[in-house]
Amino acid sequence: MSGKGANVVSNELRLRFGAIHPATSAGVVTEIADKPLTILIHSNSSLSPSGYGVQTDLFTRKMAKEGWEPIISAFFGHRGKVFKADGIVHLPGSHHDWGEDIMFAHYEHYKPDAFVLLIDVWVYANDKLREIPNLTSWCPIDHVTIPPQVQEKLEHCRYVWSMSRHGQRLLDAAGIRNTYVPHGVDTAVYTPVDRASARETLSLPADAFVAVCVAANKGYPDRKQIRSLLKAWSVFVKAHPGAVLYLHTDAYPTMGGVHVHKIAEFYGIPDTNLVLPDVYRHVRGDYSPAIMNLIYNAADVFILPSAGEGFGIPVVEAQAAGTPVIVTDATAQAELCGAGWKIPIDPLDDQLITLQYAEQAVVKPSKIVAALEQAYAAKGDEALRAKARAFALQYDVDTVWNEYMKPAILAQVADRQSIEGARVQRTEARLKLRAGEPFSPYPTPCACNAPGAPFCNSDCEYAAYAAEGQSELEAQE
Repeated sequence: MSGKGANVVSNELRLRFGAIHPATSAGVVTEIADKPLTILIHSNSSLSPSGYGVQTDLFTRKMAKEGWEPIISAFFGHRGKVFKADGIVHLPGSHHDWGEDIMFAHYEHYKPDAFVLLIDVWVYANDKLREIPNLTSWCPIDHVTIPPQVQEKLEHCRYVWSMSRHGQRLLDAAGIRNTYVPHGVDTAVYTPVDRASARETLSLPADAFVAVCVAANKGYPDRKQIRSLLKAWSVFVKAHPGAVLYLHTDAYPTMGGVHVHKIAEFYGIPDTNLVLPDVYRHVRGDYSPAIMNLIYNAADVFILPSAGEGFGIPVVEAQAAGTPVIVTDATAQAELCGAGWKIPIDPLDDQLITLQYAEQAVVKPSKIVAALEQAYAAKGDEALRAKARAFALQYDVDTVWNEYMKPAILAQVADRQSIEGARVQRTEARLKLRAGEPFSPYPTPCACNAPGAPFCNSDCEYAAYAAEGQSELEAQE
């Protein structure tokens, strides 16, 4: 569909993707003629190699290719000035860590057809979420249940996208209407290559058992459970002295995480058994997707024993490269293990409440060791590697765009058009009624048209007052 032509959204499409207002089920076909859609994504900059940054980059490129006009509002990874590249407008961060101070100003300035919030929604104030009438929360649920503050915030968002089936089930159970839109991976970039060549390029031992972990070392306790992984690795290498763990992370607690070198020293892990990225290159952003693909290909297994994940992009990237995975059997991770092993979690012994008042997993190092032993026994299993690749293809960025994200956006645009059309009609009718009512204390024009105002319907305070006044007039007559 070209953004320059007419976009037609059917009622069937709107129902499939969960538009939340009943006006969208009225069987009306909505057309958006001669106007490319403007989509604003408020998240990490596409220049950032973070998971959110990668998703922002992949899907704004898809929007631009579609002929739409994507805008990135970056609260992280971009400072300075506005610039435009490859048809994408890049807005810099503001004074607030999460851009809360500028979100509505961006909405007012650009009047986007859709406003997508790709970040944990609980960091925002309720009134800031309500200010934007077409706000979409692309929502991570990284706990076993929905944290209460997350559920509260989502009730103030017009639209919600669940990025995992785990999240979708929890949101459905909570009565929060949502549309499933998973994260995507560029499977043309993350793809199998010759493993021996990959190891040679990365200076990894040709015949060693190599495990790879890609994880952000952020916050404490560490959600990626790097401490548990390193303790388990210290045990595993005693049985397999030639094994190598490549841990792609910031080794220092610069973002409130753990000091990897000190933990490795504490557990007695020899330097030959633990490889970390070059600090300078890592900070500078030199590890491109092509290099990351070599890292995944060099591995016999990818491991991410997280306490909880909203999605888990590296897990899919690794499988797209043909590498089986070890993940925690909890939250979104469980559904992303197409080829590999799940670390079992006992709800009584292996789950604890967090500061968000919901539970996440606490992975036992002994269970990590057991999973590593299973992976060691399967070393060189090409059928398993082929299975991993086949599984990952369902999350290819083109598939996610065409089957999930693009239809979801079109359904929401149709929903907004339906709402605005009904609002105008009802407001005009009430203004006409109001003109002949001396008892009305309300100013003109009707506040129903104010930005961020709730939908004007039969429960409107004015409508109820008008009905009461009309009954009084009829009684007088």
